[in-house]
Amino acid sequence: MILVTTPAEPPFRPRFIDRELAQAEMLGLTPVIVCNKYDLIGTDDTIDVDKYLSIWEQLGYKVMRISAKTGEGVAEFAELLEDHLSALVGQSGVGKSSLVNVLDDTCVLKTGSLSKKYGRGSHTTTKGTLNRIRLNVSLTGGIKGRVASIIDTPGIRRFMLHGIEAEDLALYFKEFKPFLGQCTFGMSCSHTHENGCRIRQAVEDGEITAERYDSWLRIMEQIKNKTWED
Repeated sequence: MILVTTPAEPPFRPRFIDRELAQAEMLGLTPVIVCNKYDLIGTDDTIDVDKYLSIWEQLGYKVMRISAKTGEGVAEFAELLEDHLSALVGQSGVGKSSLVNVLDDTCVLKTGSLSKKYGRGSHTTTKGTLNRIRLNVSLTGGIKGRVASIIDTPGIRRFMLHGIEAEDLALYFKEFKPFLGQCTFGMSCSHTHENGCRIRQAVEDGEITAERYDSWLRIMEQIKNKTWED
């Protein structure tokens, strides 16, 4: 499950990624975070993108910084995809189809532009398509015949969690799991206000980042209220 994001154009949305990671954990899928358009890093100073990418890396997730436009990191990306079935998932405009096109220049998928008003991408892929591609020899060290299977999915405006209840969300935040059941109130602890909460103590001790704890709180409220705005 390739979670495609960007530092800008469209804006970086870390909670969107955290929801995708939770869903991947619940489904038993291997997520890889791909920050496409990395050549735009630093053009939007409203959020520290590299800080979040580093947080996910420290949790053990594979994070790739690439650019379909400049070619940065694309060879490593091709190596990762080779002989695997992967689904590209992400919001509209992050460049999923552009990535497929640069991996195999004989596979020309339609790409779109961003809305100037909202900085969001338009839907150019309207349904999931399975592309069996032959990787460009320029990406494989000149070796011919290297292949990959990629599902290009429609751009997502809102990523809603399925099959995860609010009280179970902590199970799918991997850094929370070692502390679950260790609270004073055991598995009944809400991890929001109780004395003796091991999760909150872990945040204070730096074992869980404040960013991820805040993301968990907000996503939990989204599940309860069935609202998925970032």
